[in-house]
Amino acid sequence: MMISNDEGTCPSSPCIRLLRDRSSPGGSDEEYIIRMDECGRVSGEEEKVGCHIGEGRLHGAYLVMLFDVSERLMLARRSPTKMLWPGFWDGSVASHYHLGENREASIRNRVLKEVGVRCPRLEYRFRFLYRAEYLDVGSEHEICDVFKAAGVDGGEIQPDANEVSEIRFYNPLDVDKLIIERAVELTPWFIRAYQENLKTQP
Repeated sequence: MMISNDEGTCPSSPCIRLLRDRSSPGGSDEEYIIRMDECGRVSGEEEKVGCHIGEGRLHGAYLVMLFDVSERLMLARRSPTKMLWPGFWDGSVASHYHLGENREASIRNRVLKEVGVRCPRLEYRFRFLYRAEYLDVGSEHEICDVFKAAGVDGGEIQPDANEVSEIRFYNPLDVDKLIIERAVELTPWFIRAYQENLKTQP
């Protein structure tokens, strides 16, 4: 699947124009992520922590839901050192877009770095806009692209302890039960993405 690097023109489009990469030699040591308007157009960049304090600043993000050969969904427990939602269950890899990167390569590299998995196929599903507050610490305010990767080899998993503290696989019925009974242990963007994904199933 090819993911365009052109600027999106509507909320349903996954396309974003990416300009430059601050992680390249000579760039800043701080992590900068892309700011977006409500139509999904790039409006600039800002340091990551600054995008998450207070009510949050709208920025671009993505969530990759990984499924194994038995069609079980991989959930990842966020590291206890995370600023927002530490120790909460997420599914499966969530991160942000950066200026200057190739989106598809960046997503694949992030999945490999965070959980040690190579995505055999990356399928774009949909995007949604949301804002959620975490206690009095900060907020997520994102336009989130959701991707699905099926056929993942569970034997490959090697989570990065700085990002993930635990990995578990759940069949769909168990995920539904988790959302009903233990929603307070799950990240709000995962719940939204999972429920929306069910609605868009062919």
